[in-house]
Amino acid sequence: MGKCGAQQQGIHHMSTSTQRGTVLQVPSGSNPGLLFVAGQQIPFLLAVIWQSPVAPAVNQTVEITLDEAGNAVRIVVLDAQTLAKEKLGQFAGLAGDQGQQVAAQGKAALQRVSGRMGMVLMIVCAALFVAWFFLPALSVNSGFGYTKSFSVSNILGIELSQAGSDSHFGFWSFLGLIAVLLPWAAPWLRTRWASLFNVAPLVMLVVAFAHLRWQVHELVSQAIDQAGQFGGAQAQSMVKGMVDEMSSRISQAISFDLGFWIVLLISLALAVIGLQRYFRRPHFAPAI
Repeated sequence: MGKCGAQQQGIHHMSTSTQRGTVLQVPSGSNPGLLFVAGQQIPFLLAVIWQSPVAPAVNQTVEITLDEAGNAVRIVVLDAQTLAKEKLGQFAGLAGDQGQQVAAQGKAALQRVSGRMGMVLMIVCAALFVAWFFLPALSVNSGFGYTKSFSVSNILGIELSQAGSDSHFGFWSFLGLIAVLLPWAAPWLRTRWASLFNVAPLVMLVVAFAHLRWQVHELVSQAIDQAGQFGGAQAQSMVKGMVDEMSSRISQAISFDLGFWIVLLISLALAVIGLQRYFRRPHFAPAI
């Protein structure tokens, strides 16, 4: 009790310090309450030192003024709004620090990649990635003013059937992703054949349209075969004529968009670069 009585005497004659703490136990009658401050438990009474309009409660966050002897001489409850602002400020500061670290790491990685690839080649490869996945490469005008566009990646994912058509990221789309990423890997490999990675996007661009054309051919063949089974040679001839006319109309409805030309030009440029490096480099390049 001597310690608690000292809390109420000589307050203005001592140097003090202010810290944050938590209420562990509320005062009851003659029994003091307990504060948890900096790893220590400090007793306190309500008289004089409790300077908040709200009653003490367990787990309250409080601001405590301590005298030289470590006794609580002033206690103020911190309201929820103040605590929320402080936590938000801490979170913003932490996010800012982490953001700066990420930015610094990203900048260092970018400099390393550009140093190995060259800034121009890196920008070209980045443009290829964007055009491959996000720019329309092929548009189909189905009539009535409705046009559907497909990126190169979408074209690789098209699956045609008699029930309809759909495009999703499947096996061929995955190969397209690998092909677009291979030019990024080529400068990091010290082998002669790594230069041929630059040819991969052009190969997959050809595969995209060859695969689509093959699917159309398969659908036509199936339709003709089914007509022959039910109507003989005359029905096959009629279906073939209808298919030829339909193919002609489809060809007129299909148009190549900006994405196709960007992908084509970049793929051709990368292929030329890869082939030149392949034939210029010696068969046994020294490892670094």
